[in-house]
Amino acid sequence: MALTPGGQREDCVAPTRAEDFWCTMRERDGAFGWFLARDPSDAERHVESFMAESWLDYQRQLDRKTNDGHTTEDRAHSFHQGGAPPSVTPLIGEHPGWPAGTKSAG
Repeated sequence: MALTPGGQREDCVAPTRAEDFWCTMRERDGAFGWFLARDPSDAERHVESFMAESWLDYQRQLDRKTNDGHTTEDRAHSFHQGGAPPSVTPLIGEHPGWPAGTKSAG
């Protein structure tokens, strides 16, 4: 079974600032399988999901941020509303039909 690490982040962003938030989030890099979505039932809820090649690569992504990466992260955080920081959840995708070491379905 192949395991794919990744994460999910949820931000609460005012609809009037959503376009700028999306532009800022697109500046982030380093992961594959990245996407950003808005909850159709809550215009303020935006969910970012991504995958990494391996658990080690996921850890490197967290540790290797450059000054530009920190600037982009800070700018992305500036759009978040509310007293608590954005919710961030590490995830492990399980792919029972994939042999270990398989990076993707394609």
